[in-house]
Amino acid sequence: MIGAARSKPALAAHADRIQLAAMPAEKLTFPDATFSHSITNLGIFFFADAAQGAREIFRTLQPGGIAFLTVFAAFPHLELIRRAQAAIRPDEQPFSIPVGPAWFEVAHIEGVLRDVGFEDVVVGETVGHYGAPSAAGVADRLLLLFGAMLEAWSADEKEAFDKELRRIVPGALETCRRGVGVAGEVEEVGIPMRTYVVTARK
Repeated sequence: MIGAARSKPALAAHADRIQLAAMPAEKLTFPDATFSHSITNLGIFFFADAAQGAREIFRTLQPGGIAFLTVFAAFPHLELIRRAQAAIRPDEQPFSIPVGPAWFEVAHIEGVLRDVGFEDVVVGETVGHYGAPSAAGVADRLLLLFGAMLEAWSADEKEAFDKELRRIVPGALETCRRGVGVAGEVEEVGIPMRTYVVTARK
């Protein structure tokens, strides 16, 4: 991701003012009170230690600074994977990802942020889309994202899973638009993803 960001002409034009770095979210190397704003997009629920990650967000914000976070309110894309799994291996434990169900609750999100010192925590909700130009493209993305879960399956099982997933994906899609209001806006299809949008002031 860092490499992709560095390759963007818009960033290159401001290279003297933009710093890109990879580091543990729980141990940022930035000094205290560095930022006026902090954005954590679909990340905090994957942190090894979410509370410590929240402390680092708080620490690196200036007094009065605002943190913006997004958190999925559900995982409908995972449910599609589980449906396909159940069709091929009905007796197998459903696939899971390392995100506790508490993250789907507004009170938990608010609590994590307030416990480290944030005030004026506001949680709204929107709908994004896990999308692609076509249903086949969405299925391809799902297989790329969750394919590692099938490593121990036989070739025949993987083929059957692929076929079943491609059968059920179209029924979960709706039309969506990417890049709304900017040049290059395109129409796609995607899985609706309920998402919490959170603001918190230091």
